[in-house]
Amino acid sequence: MPEQVRGCRAWRAGVCAVFAVLATACAAPPTTPLKPQEAPAQYQAVNSSSTLRSDEADLAAWWTRFNDPVLSGFVTLAMNDNLDLAMALARVEQARASLARSQADRRPTIDASSSATWLRRSLEDPASGGSSQASRNSDSWRAEGSTSWELDLFGRRDAADTAASARADWRAFDAQAVRLTVLTDVARNTLTARGLQRRIALAEESAVLDEELWQITRARQRGGQVSGGDVIRAEALWHAGKASVARLRSDEAAVHQALALLLAKTPQDVALALQTPAQALTAPTVGAVGVPAVMLERRPDVMRAVGQWRAAVGEVAVLKAERYPRLSFVGNLGLVAGSLASLGSSAALTASLGPTLSWRALDFGRLDADIAQAQGLEREALLRYRQTAVTAVAESNTALSDIRWRQQALALAQDAQRAQTQAREIAAVQYRHGAADFSVVLDAQREMNRYQDTTATAEQAVWLAAVSAFSALGGGWSEPTAQDGAARPR
Repeated sequence: MPEQVRGCRAWRAGVCAVFAVLATACAAPPTTPLKPQEAPAQYQAVNSSSTLRSDEADLAAWWTRFNDPVLSGFVTLAMNDNLDLAMALARVEQARASLARSQADRRPTIDASSSATWLRRSLEDPASGGSSQASRNSDSWRAEGSTSWELDLFGRRDAADTAASARADWRAFDAQAVRLTVLTDVARNTLTARGLQRRIALAEESAVLDEELWQITRARQRGGQVSGGDVIRAEALWHAGKASVARLRSDEAAVHQALALLLAKTPQDVALALQTPAQALTAPTVGAVGVPAVMLERRPDVMRAVGQWRAAVGEVAVLKAERYPRLSFVGNLGLVAGSLASLGSSAALTASLGPTLSWRALDFGRLDADIAQAQGLEREALLRYRQTAVTAVAESNTALSDIRWRQQALALAQDAQRAQTQAREIAAVQYRHGAADFSVVLDAQREMNRYQDTTATAEQAVWLAAVSAFSALGGGWSEPTAQDGAARPR
């Protein structure tokens, strides 16, 4: 009994000493971030008298508003088969597993082990004392369980969980940023292919008319009505038209290859799908654009930067918590006996329980350097967020301004095309009445085809500008999946 009393007193004294050391420490001070970049009240490209609202209806599934089933099908394929997106989603799974691992570290660990050992001692071993009286053979049977639990007195585990949660949010928003990029690239390349289809058809029609004009010029040159120079110019015009068709075909093949990479398909599959005509393809209006502050919380690249900043803040907090001691309770319960039959007896019971204190008391030089480095990374992450936010606002302003001017350019091109159509009709009337020969009609038709190409190019530019606007406004990727990843740093 006296020995047990002395053991209890020593254990209590050890616990008191541990808490006396802990009482001398204090919690790590919170990290104060720099002030984030504030968003302007409105977009520069939007009239100040406009009624601004953050209507998600104009941004959700915006690719369907082009009225092209092939485009919608390509988007579905990309969301399922794109390799960049698949890798990004794999990184999300890794980050979530890391978060689960960090949260599991807060709970006690329990380990179990068992062993059986047969030992034959050497009589010549000095450890045996050279005695031949003791048995040289012995058995040892063990069945033990141990547990340990760290008390999070200074927030180290909380900080680690916060950093792991921020990394999971970061990866989730990174995957959404990749998704939006893939979605934008699929839409841009599909609409470019559609525009090229129209332009190729117009260029081939123009080349046919150029060839007819060349043949007429040759016939008139044989009749002495025109010079040889007119024939050469007409032939050059015809060859230039065929060269234009070849260049457009080359551009079309490049777009098909780009789509094949995005969809994990072959260029032949893409070309076959694009053979379905897009007769109702139109450029949707970008109406309710909301305000920049809402856009910043909707764009995944901005929220990814927020997640990176939050992860950096968590890393600083983890390192600051390393300044203070760690207190863990370690317990052991088991059975140890010299034979298997004795293993179940009460005499074989062994147990231990006690606190464990660890402290990097003499390592402050290196720890301070680690903290300073982590604080530098935190400041860099916050500045990166501010830069990303500024860039997002600039991209949105540029996209909204661009689509407005592209729409005006399209309207003017359509006016020019209508005027040239009238000129062609006048030439046709003059030809029917003998006031002009057929070459005048062909020339008017060829010029009208050129105006049609200009209009088709302008219309394609409006389509692409609409894609850029929807993308810049952060539309169509997803609602935030992280619980606390949607809040900007304050």
